Amino acid sequence: MYNRMRMQNFQRAQTLTFFFLLGLLVSLTTGCGLHTPEMNQAPKLPCISHGWPQDTSDLSPDSDLVFGTLANGLRYVIKKNNEPKDRIALYLDVQAGSLNETDEQRGLAHYLEHMVFNGTAHFPPGTLIKYFQSIGMGFGADTNAHTSYDETVYKLLLPGTDEKTLNEGMQVLADYARGALLLESEVNSERGVILAEKRTRDSAGSRISKNLLKHEFTGNRVALRDPIGTEQTLLAADSRLLRPFYAAWYRPENMIVVLVGDITPDQARESIHQYFSELHASKKIPSCFDFGRVREAGTDIFYQYEPDLGLTNIGISATWNVQPQADTMEKERMQLQNYVASLLLNNRLQHVVNKENSPFSKAQAYSGTFVQRLGYLVLSARTNAETWQQGLSLLEHTLRQAVTHGVTAAELERVKNEINAELDQEVQTADSQDSNTLASDIIRKINRNEVVLSPLQEQRLYGALLAKISIADIKEALQQMWLHSRHVVEVAGTADLRAADLTPEQQILRVWSRAAATPVQAWLQEEKIAFPYLIPPRGNGTVVQVVAHPAIDATTTVLAGGLRINVKKTDFKDRQVLLGVHFGNGRLAEPVAGLGQLAEAVIKESGVGNLNREQLEAALAGRNGRVTFSVGSESFVFSGKGLSSELELMLQLVYTTLTDPAFRPEAYSRSMERFRQMYKAMQGSVEGTLRLTGDRFFAGGNSRYGLPSEEDFMGLTLEQVRQWLSKAFKNDQLDISVVGDVDPEQAVALVRKYFGSRKGRY
Repeated sequence: MYNRMRMQNFQRAQTLTFFFLLGLLVSLTTGCGLHTPEMNQAPKLPCISHGWPQDTSDLSPDSDLVFGTLANGLRYVIKKNNEPKDRIALYLDVQAGSLNETDEQRGLAHYLEHMVFNGTAHFPPGTLIKYFQSIGMGFGADTNAHTSYDETVYKLLLPGTDEKTLNEGMQVLADYARGALLLESEVNSERGVILAEKRTRDSAGSRISKNLLKHEFTGNRVALRDPIGTEQTLLAADSRLLRPFYAAWYRPENMIVVLVGDITPDQARESIHQYFSELHASKKIPSCFDFGRVREAGTDIFYQYEPDLGLTNIGISATWNVQPQADTMEKERMQLQNYVASLLLNNRLQHVVNKENSPFSKAQAYSGTFVQRLGYLVLSARTNAETWQQGLSLLEHTLRQAVTHGVTAAELERVKNEINAELDQEVQTADSQDSNTLASDIIRKINRNEVVLSPLQEQRLYGALLAKISIADIKEALQQMWLHSRHVVEVAGTADLRAADLTPEQQILRVWSRAAATPVQAWLQEEKIAFPYLIPPRGNGTVVQVVAHPAIDATTTVLAGGLRINVKKTDFKDRQVLLGVHFGNGRLAEPVAGLGQLAEAVIKESGVGNLNREQLEAALAGRNGRVTFSVGSESFVFSGKGLSSELELMLQLVYTTLTDPAFRPEAYSRSMERFRQMYKAMQGSVEGTLRLTGDRFFAGGNSRYGLPSEEDFMGLTLEQVRQWLSKAFKNDQLDISVVGDVDPEQAVALVRKYFGSRKGRY
């Protein structure tokens, strides 16, 4: 839940810009608590963090973490973790990004990220990638980097834990930190790569996102610091321009090393000291920048015509200024309330999306903070050029309904159940967390000045806070976010508003004002329908054969009706299980090209017989197990993933979908609208055109490759989906596989309970 809550802060970045946020932050001493005298030698600049989040918090960090600071100010975090075995995730965080650039340096933080791979003190140009390959590392998979507004992070996943591999990995990171050569020939060589990256990102969606960010955050430095930079700077970039930024911000006191892996903290600490303690900062102290402030009153209109987008985006948002603050229990309480409020709004939007004749093909709500300086609440939706007015009014009404009348107890209970279930899952699967994921999470939390808690600590903290949240708290949170901030109303995409007597902005404002003047009633809560609602069939089948597969330590149980049950017990992921149900011939038997893709969407959007998709999600609140349907190249597939204790729930979901499937007209209409939008968007890009024509061409015209024409796809009907799937759901025999931390006998018994009496054909 913690990661899901925090991801709302990054979701805004993904919506507003093309760049994904990640990062790390701050520092202190060797061990978990006391400052070393050397730490005081680092410059105390407001744009360079000092100490750890827990220093000013009433929360204590995960006791498995080792925090330390070298004499030169460089900080580190170490965590022993055995998943995957004999691997080490080694990250270097430079706490500087595009926000640290001057006007003349826009784009250099990202340019510099590229340059450290093109020659360092110990790895001349052209040798670093070869070194990675020589020890079995793949560029991209095991080594990568990213630059965002406030950070540049370098990532290694070392293929071993021996001293040589560890030390070489440390040498690579140390070279990134202070050993980049920045040769003029390499700068010139990399320029084309970066300009190509900039051109690739110049899509309709990216243009809207960047301009919307500038519009919403006008007054804050973020609006002027797109990480990809300006073409003027990129064309002029040379060693002379890059070196001052490198010297100013790649300094020990502005860096953190994070190591998570199958190694003892003492080994890790020794290697960090060996390779990073001799790093020295430039004597020239960098100048800090002014973030600026956004305006916190009024309503502004954002409009952009982009026909290549293939759809019309509409949105309403609130933005306000925030100041960095200590991560205390009170701060967590406020953040949790805002998170719960946005989840409640999101659930209401899904209800609107699922309605018959809804103008939305997709909608969402989220809130959070951006670079610790900007707060936001966003409601956004996808619609089309003909229905944007209706859609914008619906967004306004949905938000104002909650702000004015609050939420219901049933809605709040659902969200609490969902959050508690996620907290429980994180605790139960804590021992199987991947080192790369853990390292990224540590970085993300520290960079946001948040205390790094263990899953159990999070469950205790958020569980207790969650229990105290009332519907009055949620109403207050919504009012605080919406009523005391600046609002932006967005219409962007295929809606061409340029030819009317009124300007596009005037037209949008008129629709918005009329919507805001319309009274709204309180939300009517629908009655909750229980799941499961079907009684399991009588009889569990007769076992006719049990086949052992010693090579893979698995068994296959065959029943008289033909059902095959494959089970493999593993310990890769504690308390987790995967379910696979295969049947039929999938796309091999596709009667019309494209029907498989439509069938997947219709089943996903329809829910099951007694519950539509939204009702099913509400009924499953508090449980993590879920099942998805797909049309594979050679079979239909139900894929399930969840806690081992939820295997029966996943089997119930499969059984209900097969026995009582739903083919809802509104699900078909919504799916077709999304595909229509997809086709329009693909026609506006080179990559999309390749998918529309190239894939099938290179497959010799085989209809199972690529996509049918838009005209052919739009001719597909709901009845075609129903006829094709109904026969397979009812008649085709199943091949069911269960893999994970389960008791094989219990797994077989559960499968037999729901499918043992099924008879069918292969």
